[in-house]
Amino acid sequence: MDKVTNEDNGAKDAVAAMIKRLAHRNANVQLYTLELSNALSQNCGLKMHKELASRSFTEALLRLAADRNTHQQVKAKILERMGEWSEMFAKDPDLGIMEQAFLRLKTQSKNVTARAQASPEELTLRRSEFATPEQTAEDADHGCGQAEGGGRVADGTRAVDKG
Repeated sequence: MDKVTNEDNGAKDAVAAMIKRLAHRNANVQLYTLELSNALSQNCGLKMHKELASRSFTEALLRLAADRNTHQQVKAKILERMGEWSEMFAKDPDLGIMEQAFLRLKTQSKNVTARAQASPEELTLRRSEFATPEQTAEDADHGCGQAEGGGRVADGTRAVDKG
């Protein structure tokens, strides 16, 4: 946070890095990036707000939300965060791009509903849902992501152990 607020290009560099992470194919990476963006919006000043309301960041969010391969939870979180940021930035007319993008997203995505009261289990996706076969095999070798006796995936269904 200090680097973002104290350096001249800190906010710009942080948002550029977040745009790259939003383009990642793993939904967990996208969700964590949205959470990081939210933390920065709440803890950093006007420079960060201007970068979050920039054309490049809002377009990245809209592209991700419009992509048919984007997980529904990511789409819902984008809608939720953009709504929060629109309210947060409402008093500053220079930050109106976020509200315009949010309204555009709301009209485009009738099937996306924000889950304001979603539990952490619902928001945490299993890595194997979005991992390549090599990554999944690597996890099995290291015992990562293995819940004892199987576990629940994000949609509430039971994970099947194919061992």
